[in-house]
Amino acid sequence: MTDQFEKSFPQLIRTLPQPQRLNECPPSKAISCLVAIAGFEPRCYAATEVLANGNWRASKGVCVCYCNSKTRLPNGKYKDRLLGHMRTVLGGNEPSILEHDDHLLERDFGTAILNELLSQGIDVRDPATHIVVDITVGSSRLLLEGLHALFSSSASVTVVYSEASQYRPYFNEYLENAEERRLHTLEPPEFLTLGVESVEVLRRIPGQNADARPAYLIMFPSFAYTRSSAVLQELAPSRVQWIFGIPHLVENRWRLDAQREYHHGLMERAHRQCLVSTFDYRETLEVLENIFRKRRLDYGVFVASLGSKMQKVGQVLFHLLRPEAAAVVSIPRTWDPERFSSDESKEVYSVSFGQCSAIRESLWKTRQLRL
Repeated sequence: MTDQFEKSFPQLIRTLPQPQRLNECPPSKAISCLVAIAGFEPRCYAATEVLANGNWRASKGVCVCYCNSKTRLPNGKYKDRLLGHMRTVLGGNEPSILEHDDHLLERDFGTAILNELLSQGIDVRDPATHIVVDITVGSSRLLLEGLHALFSSSASVTVVYSEASQYRPYFNEYLENAEERRLHTLEPPEFLTLGVESVEVLRRIPGQNADARPAYLIMFPSFAYTRSSAVLQELAPSRVQWIFGIPHLVENRWRLDAQREYHHGLMERAHRQCLVSTFDYRETLEVLENIFRKRRLDYGVFVASLGSKMQKVGQVLFHLLRPEAAAVVSIPRTWDPERFSSDESKEVYSVSFGQCSAIRESLWKTRQLRL
Protein backbone atom coordinates (compact mmCIF):
# COMPACT_ATOMS: atom_id res chain seq x y z
CA MET A 1 0.00 0.00 0.00
CA THR A 2 1.38 3.40 -0.99
CA ASP A 3 1.89 5.83 1.88
CA GLN A 4 -0.41 8.86 1.71
CA PHE A 5 2.43 11.22 2.65
CA GLU A 6 5.43 12.25 0.55
CA LYS A 7 7.69 10.35 2.96
CA SER A 8 6.66 7.58 5.34
CA PHE A 9 7.76 7.95 8.93
CA PRO A 10 9.70 4.65 8.96
CA GLN A 11 11.54 5.90 5.88
CA LEU A 12 12.41 9.12 7.69
CA ILE A 13 13.77 7.21 10.68
CA ARG A 14 15.95 5.06 8.40
CA THR A 15 17.47 8.11 6.72
CA LEU A 16 18.39 9.97 9.92
CA PRO A 17 22.09 9.72 10.87
CA GLN A 18 23.19 7.24 13.53
CA PRO A 19 25.65 8.04 16.34
CA GLN A 20 29.26 7.16 15.53
CA ARG A 21 32.34 6.99 17.75
CA LEU A 22 33.97 10.38 17.47
CA ASN A 23 37.50 8.95 17.28
CA GLU A 24 36.44 6.94 14.21
CA CYS A 25 35.11 10.00 12.34
CA PRO A 26 37.44 11.74 9.87
CA PRO A 27 38.57 15.07 11.38
CA SER A 28 37.04 18.23 9.96
CA LYS A 29 39.28 21.18 9.23
CA ALA A 30 36.38 23.47 8.37
CA ILE A 31 34.24 23.84 11.49
CA SER A 32 32.77 27.33 11.60
CA CYS A 33 32.17 27.22 15.36
CA LEU A 34 32.68 24.77 18.23
CA VAL A 35 30.17 25.17 21.07
CA ALA A 36 31.00 23.47 24.39
CA ILE A 37 29.58 23.68 27.92
CA ALA A 38 31.56 23.88 31.17
CA GLY A 39 30.22 21.84 34.08
CA PHE A 40 31.10 20.11 37.34
CA GLU A 41 31.49 16.68 35.68
CA PRO A 42 34.89 15.73 34.20
CA ARG A 43 32.99 14.55 31.12
CA CYS A 44 32.49 18.19 30.13
CA TYR A 45 35.92 18.27 28.47
CA ALA A 46 36.09 14.68 27.14
CA ALA A 47 34.66 15.46 23.69
CA THR A 48 36.80 18.55 23.12
CA GLU A 49 39.84 16.52 24.17
CA VAL A 50 39.09 13.95 21.46
CA LEU A 51 38.58 16.76 18.94
CA ALA A 52 41.86 18.42 19.92
CA ASN A 53 43.85 15.17 19.80
CA GLY A 54 42.21 14.21 16.51
CA ASN A 55 43.32 17.40 14.73
CA TRP A 56 39.83 18.83 14.30
CA ARG A 57 39.95 22.56 13.58
CA ALA A 58 37.42 25.36 14.03
CA SER A 59 37.44 29.04 13.15
CA LYS A 60 35.47 30.20 16.20
CA GLY A 61 34.45 28.82 19.57
CA VAL A 62 31.85 29.48 22.27
CA CYS A 63 32.22 28.18 25.81
CA VAL A 64 28.89 28.21 27.65
CA CYS A 65 29.22 28.76 31.40
CA TYR A 66 26.46 28.41 33.99
CA CYS A 67 26.36 31.65 35.95
CA ASN A 68 23.82 30.99 38.70
CA SER A 69 25.31 32.12 42.01
CA LYS A 70 24.86 28.68 43.60
CA THR A 71 26.52 26.75 40.78
CA ARG A 72 29.04 29.16 39.24
CA LEU A 73 31.99 27.94 41.33
CA PRO A 74 31.53 24.15 40.93
CA ASN A 75 30.70 24.52 37.24
CA GLY A 76 34.01 26.32 36.75
CA LYS A 77 36.02 23.40 38.14
CA TYR A 78 37.03 22.05 34.72
CA LYS A 79 36.64 25.25 32.75
CA ASP A 80 40.38 25.84 32.26
CA ARG A 81 40.91 22.31 30.96
CA LEU A 82 37.94 22.66 28.60
CA LEU A 83 39.21 26.02 27.35
CA GLY A 84 42.66 24.53 26.78
CA HIS A 85 41.26 21.86 24.46
CA MET A 86 39.10 24.44 22.70
CA ARG A 87 42.14 26.65 22.05
CA THR A 88 43.89 23.71 20.41
CA VAL A 89 40.90 23.15 18.12
CA LEU A 90 40.83 26.89 17.41
CA GLY A 91 44.50 26.97 16.45
CA GLY A 92 45.48 28.99 19.53
CA ASN A 93 42.61 31.46 19.36
CA GLU A 94 40.45 32.23 22.38
CA PRO A 95 36.82 31.10 22.49
CA SER A 96 34.18 33.56 23.61
CA ILE A 97 32.30 33.05 26.88
CA LEU A 98 28.49 32.88 26.90
CA GLU A 99 26.87 32.84 30.34
CA HIS A 100 23.58 31.05 30.99
CA ASP A 101 21.31 30.89 34.03
CA ASP A 102 18.53 28.28 33.89
CA HIS A 103 16.52 30.32 36.38
CA LEU A 104 16.27 33.40 34.12
CA LEU A 105 13.33 32.19 32.05
CA GLU A 106 12.87 35.46 30.21
CA ARG A 107 16.24 34.94 28.48
CA ASP A 108 15.88 32.27 25.81
CA PHE A 109 19.14 30.40 25.34
CA GLY A 110 18.33 29.69 21.70
CA THR A 111 18.22 33.41 20.96
CA ALA A 112 21.36 33.95 23.05
CA ILE A 113 23.45 31.39 21.15
CA LEU A 114 22.28 32.65 17.75
CA ASN A 115 23.13 36.24 18.76
CA GLU A 116 26.56 35.11 19.95
CA LEU A 117 27.24 33.37 16.65
CA LEU A 118 26.09 36.47 14.76
CA SER A 119 28.40 38.69 16.83
CA GLN A 120 31.31 36.51 15.71
CA GLY A 121 30.37 36.86 12.07
CA ILE A 122 28.95 33.36 11.71
CA ASP A 123 26.04 33.25 9.28
CA VAL A 124 23.60 30.52 10.33
CA ARG A 125 21.58 31.20 7.17
CA ASP A 126 24.46 29.80 5.10
CA PRO A 127 24.30 26.00 4.58
CA ALA A 128 28.11 25.99 4.37
CA THR A 129 28.32 27.05 8.02
CA HIS A 130 29.21 24.04 10.18
CA ILE A 131 28.51 24.13 13.92
CA VAL A 132 29.70 21.40 16.28
CA VAL A 133 27.94 21.42 19.66
CA ASP A 134 28.85 19.30 22.68
CA ILE A 135 25.66 18.46 24.62
CA THR A 136 27.28 16.37 27.39
CA VAL A 137 26.55 18.60 30.40
CA GLY A 138 23.69 20.67 29.03
CA SER A 139 20.64 21.17 31.23
CA SER A 140 17.20 20.25 29.88
CA ARG A 141 16.25 23.85 29.24
CA LEU A 142 19.58 24.82 27.69
CA LEU A 143 19.55 21.88 25.27
CA LEU A 144 15.91 22.17 24.25
CA GLU A 145 16.17 25.90 23.57
CA GLY A 146 19.65 25.82 22.07
CA LEU A 147 19.21 22.82 19.79
CA HIS A 148 15.77 24.03 18.68
CA ALA A 149 17.33 27.33 17.59
CA LEU A 150 20.25 25.67 15.78
CA PHE A 151 18.04 23.12 14.00
CA SER A 152 15.76 25.98 12.95
CA SER A 153 18.68 27.59 11.10
CA SER A 154 20.13 26.70 7.69
CA ALA A 155 23.58 25.79 9.03
CA SER A 156 24.97 22.26 9.21
CA VAL A 157 25.03 20.84 12.75
CA THR A 158 27.04 18.04 14.35
CA VAL A 159 26.18 16.95 17.90
CA VAL A 160 28.81 15.30 20.10
CA TYR A 161 28.19 13.55 23.42
CA SER A 162 30.42 11.95 26.05
CA GLU A 163 28.94 8.82 27.61
CA ALA A 164 29.69 8.04 31.27
CA SER A 165 30.76 4.57 32.37
CA GLN A 166 28.31 4.73 35.27
CA TYR A 167 25.49 7.12 36.04
CA ARG A 168 24.17 8.20 39.42
CA PRO A 169 22.73 6.64 41.41
CA TYR A 170 25.18 3.75 41.49
CA PHE A 171 23.78 0.29 42.17
CA ASN A 172 24.81 0.28 45.83
CA GLU A 173 23.18 3.70 46.28
CA TYR A 174 19.97 2.40 44.73
CA LEU A 175 19.92 -0.53 47.16
CA GLU A 176 20.12 1.78 50.18
CA ASN A 177 16.69 2.06 51.83
CA ALA A 178 15.16 0.01 49.00
CA GLU A 179 12.78 -1.82 51.33
CA GLU A 180 11.45 1.41 52.83
CA ARG A 181 10.79 2.75 49.34
CA ARG A 182 8.94 -0.41 48.35
CA LEU A 183 6.75 -0.03 51.42
CA HIS A 184 6.27 3.66 50.50
CA THR A 185 7.50 4.79 53.92
CA LEU A 186 10.42 6.69 52.42
CA GLU A 187 10.48 9.03 49.43
CA PRO A 188 13.21 8.27 46.87
CA PRO A 189 16.37 10.38 47.44
CA GLU A 190 17.59 13.06 45.06
CA PHE A 191 20.94 12.82 43.37
CA LEU A 192 22.19 15.36 40.83
CA THR A 193 19.45 17.89 41.59
CA LEU A 194 18.00 19.29 44.79
CA GLY A 195 14.41 20.52 44.97
CA VAL A 196 12.36 22.25 42.30
CA GLU A 197 12.22 25.98 41.69
CA SER A 198 9.58 25.98 38.97
CA VAL A 199 7.81 24.00 36.26
CA GLU A 200 7.55 25.95 33.03
CA VAL A 201 6.39 25.61 29.44
CA LEU A 202 9.24 26.94 27.32
CA ARG A 203 8.49 30.16 25.50
CA ARG A 204 10.40 28.87 22.49
CA ILE A 205 8.29 25.68 22.35
CA PRO A 206 4.89 26.68 23.82
CA GLY A 207 2.72 24.36 21.72
CA GLN A 208 0.36 25.93 19.22
CA ASN A 209 -2.76 24.38 20.76
CA ALA A 210 -1.46 22.92 24.03
CA ASP A 211 -3.93 24.89 26.18
CA ALA A 212 -7.01 24.30 24.07
CA ARG A 213 -7.75 20.75 25.23
CA PRO A 214 -7.25 18.50 28.28
CA ALA A 215 -3.56 17.89 28.93
CA TYR A 216 -1.84 14.71 27.79
CA LEU A 217 1.57 14.53 29.47
CA ILE A 218 4.44 12.50 28.01
CA MET A 219 6.93 12.10 30.86
CA PHE A 220 10.56 11.04 30.46
CA PRO A 221 11.63 10.51 34.10
CA SER A 222 15.16 10.40 35.45
CA PHE A 223 16.10 9.59 39.05
CA ALA A 224 14.63 12.90 40.20
CA TYR A 225 11.35 11.91 41.87
CA THR A 226 10.74 15.45 43.12
CA ARG A 227 11.03 16.96 39.65
CA SER A 228 8.61 14.44 38.13
CA SER A 229 6.17 14.97 41.00
CA ALA A 230 6.30 18.75 40.49
CA VAL A 231 5.41 18.40 36.78
CA LEU A 232 2.38 16.24 37.61
CA GLN A 233 1.21 18.66 40.28
CA GLU A 234 1.65 21.72 38.08
CA LEU A 235 0.01 20.37 34.91
CA ALA A 236 -2.61 18.11 36.54
CA PRO A 237 -2.85 16.16 33.26
CA SER A 238 -5.90 14.13 32.27
CA ARG A 239 -3.67 11.35 30.90
CA VAL A 240 -0.02 10.42 31.40
CA GLN A 241 2.37 8.37 29.26
CA TRP A 242 5.57 7.37 31.06
CA ILE A 243 8.60 6.76 28.83
CA PHE A 244 11.28 4.80 30.69
CA GLY A 245 14.78 4.79 29.25
CA ILE A 246 16.65 1.64 28.24
CA PRO A 247 20.33 2.32 29.09
CA HIS A 248 22.81 2.02 26.27
CA LEU A 249 25.31 -0.03 28.29
CA VAL A 250 24.20 -3.54 29.30
CA GLU A 251 25.75 -3.19 32.77
CA ASN A 252 23.38 -0.28 33.45
CA ARG A 253 20.17 -2.10 32.47
CA TRP A 254 19.21 -2.54 36.15
CA ARG A 255 18.34 1.16 36.06
CA LEU A 256 15.24 0.43 33.99
CA ASP A 257 13.45 -1.42 36.81
CA ALA A 258 14.92 1.00 39.34
CA GLN A 259 13.35 3.98 37.55
CA ARG A 260 9.94 2.33 37.69
CA GLU A 261 10.35 1.57 41.37
CA TYR A 262 11.43 5.16 42.06
CA HIS A 263 8.27 6.54 40.47
CA HIS A 264 5.82 3.87 41.61
CA GLY A 265 4.13 6.30 44.00
CA LEU A 266 3.36 8.70 41.14
CA MET A 267 2.02 6.15 38.68
CA GLU A 268 -1.73 5.53 38.55
CA ARG A 269 -3.52 2.56 37.04
CA ALA A 270 -4.74 4.60 34.07
CA HIS A 271 -1.21 5.77 33.22
CA ARG A 272 0.54 4.14 30.27
CA GLN A 273 4.16 3.02 30.03
CA CYS A 274 6.63 2.28 27.25
CA LEU A 275 10.39 1.85 26.84
CA VAL A 276 12.77 3.90 24.68
CA SER A 277 16.54 3.88 24.26
CA THR A 278 18.43 6.54 26.20
CA PHE A 279 20.98 6.58 23.37
CA ASP A 280 19.27 6.24 19.99
CA TYR A 281 17.53 9.61 19.58
CA ARG A 282 15.52 8.24 16.65
CA GLU A 283 13.50 6.02 18.98
CA THR A 284 12.47 9.09 20.98
CA LEU A 285 11.34 10.88 17.83
CA GLU A 286 9.44 7.82 16.66
CA VAL A 287 7.59 7.15 19.91
CA LEU A 288 6.66 10.82 20.36
CA GLU A 289 5.24 10.97 16.85
CA ASN A 290 3.26 7.75 17.35
CA ILE A 291 1.75 9.02 20.61
CA PHE A 292 0.99 12.42 19.11
CA ARG A 293 -0.85 10.96 16.13
CA LYS A 294 -3.07 8.94 18.47
CA ARG A 295 -3.81 11.73 20.96
CA ARG A 296 -3.71 15.02 19.03
CA LEU A 297 -7.46 15.25 18.33
CA ASP A 298 -8.55 14.89 21.95
CA TYR A 299 -5.69 16.40 23.97
CA GLY A 300 -3.13 19.15 24.13
CA VAL A 301 0.20 17.32 24.21
CA PHE A 302 2.97 18.28 26.65
CA VAL A 303 6.42 16.66 26.72
CA ALA A 304 8.46 16.76 29.94
CA SER A 305 11.92 15.31 29.44
CA LEU A 306 14.06 14.71 32.51
CA GLY A 307 15.90 11.88 30.77
CA SER A 308 19.04 11.55 28.70
CA LYS A 309 20.74 14.16 26.53
CA MET A 310 20.33 12.08 23.38
CA GLN A 311 16.60 11.72 24.07
CA LYS A 312 16.40 15.51 24.01
CA VAL A 313 17.88 15.55 20.51
CA GLY A 314 14.96 13.36 19.40
CA GLN A 315 12.52 15.55 21.30
CA VAL A 316 13.76 18.70 19.54
CA LEU A 317 13.26 17.06 16.15
CA PHE A 318 9.75 16.10 17.25
CA HIS A 319 8.91 19.70 18.20
CA LEU A 320 10.15 20.89 14.79
CA LEU A 321 7.81 18.36 13.21
CA ARG A 322 4.94 19.01 15.63
CA PRO A 323 4.95 22.63 16.84
CA GLU A 324 1.47 21.91 18.22
CA ALA A 325 3.08 20.08 21.18
CA ALA A 326 4.60 21.96 24.12
CA ALA A 327 7.92 21.38 25.90
CA VAL A 328 7.84 21.43 29.71
CA VAL A 329 10.89 21.77 31.97
CA SER A 330 11.20 21.11 35.70
CA ILE A 331 13.93 23.48 36.86
CA PRO A 332 15.84 22.35 39.98
CA ARG A 333 16.38 24.69 42.87
CA THR A 334 20.06 23.78 42.59
CA TRP A 335 22.42 20.98 41.53
CA ASP A 336 24.57 18.77 43.74
CA PRO A 337 28.12 19.00 42.33
CA GLU A 338 29.37 16.22 44.61
CA ARG A 339 27.11 13.52 43.16
CA PHE A 340 28.04 13.50 39.49
CA SER A 341 28.47 10.42 37.31
CA SER A 342 31.72 8.46 36.91
CA ASP A 343 34.95 10.45 36.53
CA GLU A 344 35.96 8.89 33.24
CA SER A 345 34.10 8.93 29.96
CA LYS A 346 33.22 5.53 28.50
CA GLU A 347 33.03 6.74 24.91
CA VAL A 348 32.46 9.93 22.90
CA TYR A 349 29.91 9.88 20.08
CA SER A 350 29.07 12.14 17.17
CA VAL A 351 25.91 12.60 15.13
CA SER A 352 26.41 14.55 11.91
CA PHE A 353 23.03 15.92 10.85
CA GLY A 354 24.22 17.96 7.90
CA GLN A 355 22.14 20.89 6.71
CA CYS A 356 19.32 21.65 9.12
CA SER A 357 17.08 22.93 6.34
CA ALA A 358 17.28 19.47 4.74
CA ILE A 359 16.43 17.81 8.06
CA ARG A 360 13.38 20.04 8.47
CA GLU A 361 12.29 19.39 4.88
CA SER A 362 12.60 15.66 5.46
CA LEU A 363 10.54 15.91 8.65
CA TRP A 364 7.86 17.99 6.96
CA LYS A 365 7.47 15.52 4.09
CA THR A 366 6.00 13.05 6.60
CA ARG A 367 3.11 15.54 7.01
CA GLN A 368 2.65 16.53 3.37
CA LEU A 369 0.10 14.53 1.39
CA ARG A 370 1.09 13.11 -1.97
CA LEU A 371 -0.50 14.90 -4.93
